[in-house]
Amino acid sequence: MSRPGPSGDDELAFLPEVLASAPALVGVVDADNRIRFISRALEGLSLASMIGRDAIGFAHPDDRARVRAALDEARALGVTVRYRSRTTTDARLVLDNWASPIAGEEGALVLVALDATELVRVESAAESATAKLKLAVEAADMGLFELDLVAGRAQWDERMWAIHGRGPTHQGHRYIETYVHPEDRARAATLMARALSGEAIQPEYRILHPDGEPRWLRMSVIPIAEDGNVVRFVGGIIDVTRERLELERRQRAQHLEALGTLTAGVAHNFNNLMMVLVAIFEELSEILPTHGESISDGVTALRRGRQMVTSLLDFAGPRVHERNRVRLDELLRRAVRLCEQTFSAAIAIRTRIDGPLWVIGAESALEQVVMNLLLNARDALEPAGGAILVEAAQTDDAVVVRVVDDGPGIPKELQPTIFDPFVTTKGEQNTGLGLATALTIAREHDGGLEVESEPGEGATFTLTLPSVDAS
Repeated sequence: MSRPGPSGDDELAFLPEVLASAPALVGVVDADNRIRFISRALEGLSLASMIGRDAIGFAHPDDRARVRAALDEARALGVTVRYRSRTTTDARLVLDNWASPIAGEEGALVLVALDATELVRVESAAESATAKLKLAVEAADMGLFELDLVAGRAQWDERMWAIHGRGPTHQGHRYIETYVHPEDRARAATLMARALSGEAIQPEYRILHPDGEPRWLRMSVIPIAEDGNVVRFVGGIIDVTRERLELERRQRAQHLEALGTLTAGVAHNFNNLMMVLVAIFEELSEILPTHGESISDGVTALRRGRQMVTSLLDFAGPRVHERNRVRLDELLRRAVRLCEQTFSAAIAIRTRIDGPLWVIGAESALEQVVMNLLLNARDALEPAGGAILVEAAQTDDAVVVRVVDDGPGIPKELQPTIFDPFVTTKGEQNTGLGLATALTIAREHDGGLEVESEPGEGATFTLTLPSVDAS
């Protein structure tokens, strides 16, 4: 005969003991939120001191409105409602709570609470780390992506679209064929094959941007594998076009510095030789008067050669000039008057020159810069003619001079090297040293020289020099 089991009352007798040993705190409240049962007391309190009291009163004062709203919602909707709260006995203790209606007992609720203090700490740390990561990504101007290789689906953030100059309608799995510059596709494909084998890569490559200008990007790709197979890529992309251009500029500057050193030595010796030849030709003109015209042509050619050599020397390393306070506005007006007398009548020169504009510099060298800019504008307008505008004004700590022409403009492909020596749009009649020399002198005066131009819309050369007080 089987042994009789415990009755229902006997089973219920064990329930408080079971609940007291459970990790969760369990309680029952009536329709007025009075505690009818609680599995164990809060720290510092006894069960007797909690039974019959308002359960909401044991919540932290800042959380009571939220607790009351959650209990009311559970009763009104007849569903389990989750909420988070702290206690009056220990504000550092955070509880995750669930309130569930008791069937057949109007307004009564079962309350279950779990210690969520560590969970909250972990969540807070995760949120902090996410915020810091977001700040770092924004500071780096990085676009983020994820590529699911199994589904063939890519996810890009907004910055990714901005970098590529496209919208989500262009999204596709075949990134290399869609975006990468044709000359870089083979190398990019090779690197991506390495990523498929599980290797993290950081390629740099160009893309075809909708504005027509190539952009340099640096991509960081981390492969994610499952069961030994790479199933997706996650990573980021930053635009390094400026960094690349600056690197190219520094490399070009180093090249030009070496060229300048070589040029200076050759030009100096060549200049001395031509001085001797000029003296010989002048002596021959007295000995052979019947050949005076030919000798005169030879002297003219030699002097033109010396002028070209002088330009080379100025570019390679401008001669040291004494520096003084210079009224740049007066210098500009003198240069304009000279050009008005010598330029073609088809070229009109207008001015908007403030004053007085004081700078520290070598007046003759600065005059050379201004004349080079005006002559460059004249050459851009010949033979059809046009207009030149010379502007000069004082900013906070600099004098800014602009020489603007309405000529054909500078081709896009020539603009990055327009200040390099021997670069010219004028053909063989120009040495291509005027702008290179002007930039060299501007930099020697702690200033700068820049150009802005659109094909067919002329060009604007901007000279910036540190200003000084009138006193």
